[in-house]
Amino acid sequence: MSEERKAALVDTIAYAIKHSTRGDGMTARRFETADAPGRLLAVLKTANGRVACDVVRTTLDSMEQDKYTQALRHALGGDGYAKSLEERRQRLAAETGASPSTLRRYEATATRALALKVADALQDEPENMAMAAEQPCPDPLVTALVGLRMAMAEQTTVLREILSELKRIGN
Repeated sequence: MSEERKAALVDTIAYAIKHSTRGDGMTARRFETADAPGRLLAVLKTANGRVACDVVRTTLDSMEQDKYTQALRHALGGDGYAKSLEERRQRLAAETGASPSTLRRYEATATRALALKVADALQDEPENMAMAAEQPCPDPLVTALVGLRMAMAEQTTVLREILSELKRIGN
């Protein structure tokens, strides 16, 4: 995989993770129904939001447990108590003494590191990342939408490569 293509993949994964922190946090349904988080489904080549959640959580758990991953873990939610990202940030800010703006920076750093780790895993072992994806999705509409997202993601990558080549030629 070219460096440009990997960078585009990391950007797509980071974008999906960032947008999965909204509202009550990362859920299978959010991956299956929202556009930005749904991009991770296309990257993983699955229609199953639970697979995306599992990949994100497992990869996050495998990372060094520090203030950055702690901030991202809280942003992703799942505790069932805070119904908004701001509530989760306020709670963690009260626990740690860090300001919400500092927590946002920690989240951004951890999101990028997480996206890079997922991209590396996809590059090394693409068939193992979404083993659970082999289970067919019972909803044909979701399957069709994921197929469209996958096609769009591939087209976007190709267009970025073309643009990059045109810029290189122009210089």
